Amino acid sequence: MTDLAELEHLSVRQAGELLRTAADTVLAKLAAGDYRTWEPLPWMSVTQVAEMFDCSDSTVMSLIHRKELPAVRVGRRCYRILRPHAVAHLASRLTVEPGLTPH
Repeated sequence: MTDLAELEHLSVRQAGELLRTAADTVLAKLAAGDYRTWEPLPWMSVTQVAEMFDCSDSTVMSLIHRKELPAVRVGRRCYRILRPHAVAHLASRLTVEPGLTPH
């Protein structure tokens, strides 16, 4: 696992790539049936993702229905989102104001 101090020097793009790599690793292990070598997946509810994104539950549901945010349907109306997917989506939406340099 990477130490937080090691992440401070990353640019926004590098952080996004790191997050996508982590999500790909988890999904590859899941697809391979390798359930013993990693911790349980960090599932988030729609409400938790909405709090993380600082938006409404309906906005998160719209992202899910437009297939912009991967989610797993559990039951008739319940969805769960992997934390790495939520973080990667959020990172992909980061913008930098003109004149500012990401660290």
